[in-house]
Amino acid sequence: MSLSRIQPGKCRNKQHGKQNYTSRNDHHGYQVNGQRDQILINATWGLDEAIVSGQVTPDTVVVDKSTRKILSRKTATKTMMTVRTDTATAEQAVPQAQQNQQVLDDETAVQLAHYGAQIEAHYAMPMDIEWAIADGKIAILQARPITSLPDPKPVPLPDVVWEPIAPRTIWMHRQIVEHMPEPLSPLFEDLYLNQGMDKTLDKLLAAMAEIGNVSFDFDAMVPHGFTGTINGYAYTVGSFKMSRSNLIAILRIYARFYKFFKLSAFDWDGVVLPDYQTLIKRWGAIDLAETADEVAAIEARANGRPKRTTLPICLSVDGLIGICANRRILS
Repeated sequence: MSLSRIQPGKCRNKQHGKQNYTSRNDHHGYQVNGQRDQILINATWGLDEAIVSGQVTPDTVVVDKSTRKILSRKTATKTMMTVRTDTATAEQAVPQAQQNQQVLDDETAVQLAHYGAQIEAHYAMPMDIEWAIADGKIAILQARPITSLPDPKPVPLPDVVWEPIAPRTIWMHRQIVEHMPEPLSPLFEDLYLNQGMDKTLDKLLAAMAEIGNVSFDFDAMVPHGFTGTINGYAYTVGSFKMSRSNLIAILRIYARFYKFFKLSAFDWDGVVLPDYQTLIKRWGAIDLAETADEVAAIEARANGRPKRTTLPICLSVDGLIGICANRRILS
């Protein structure tokens, strides 16, 4: 929620003997940190010119927008104020007794915050509002949209702990998971990140073993899996348990790495494109309504409980996408 901002107000007239001077209150409803749940009120004696020209530092009162509770208050030393004369305005010293006196009491500050929140709600946008106080009565002078409101700082989620999938392991957002910047749905995680990646890795390891003529124990190398999720975000493992036999196998594979390019997976015209076209044709002929049970079963497994539905594709769009992606990987 955005905040109101009440800016320079032309102020209340206050009699002090024969001396007529004014009280000027400056109310800003946004914070420089972009917090939209607080209203910031600045206040000083006199007309607005003293603050606009930088001759005085105003008092500051921060009010919670929803509860109207005063969160903080800072009273400044105000030595100068702008007053009204018969023909214009003039600068004069603030009386000694008022220099360190707070301009707004709590009740008035809360009332100003209330008006500011009402005006913002009326316009449905952050507002810069000028107001004045005369003889104890608040008057709203004008309101205009705020165009330079800073972005709010993100609020940390409560009780969220970022820990590795297993103790003393390293997980990194790299390689294929770089294409998954947002949290994954349980269905996509099960279909693609778990099942799809496992099948793909099996094929890759089989090809590596064929090229290097070696036995490669990948499960021992990554006992907690190659991919996983932390708070819904996808990661790949960055710590490996390297055995002597696996190290030798890797070195032999790297020495024959050029043979990878002779595999059918690199034959676009003869293998890859025809396989892709076959998949498109096969999936284009599928009656989506018949996939309801399969999608429901996969989602139930992802959520860890039995589930049936009569909504075939409406179950979730990413369910269908996940199935397609999975089938393409496995085919």
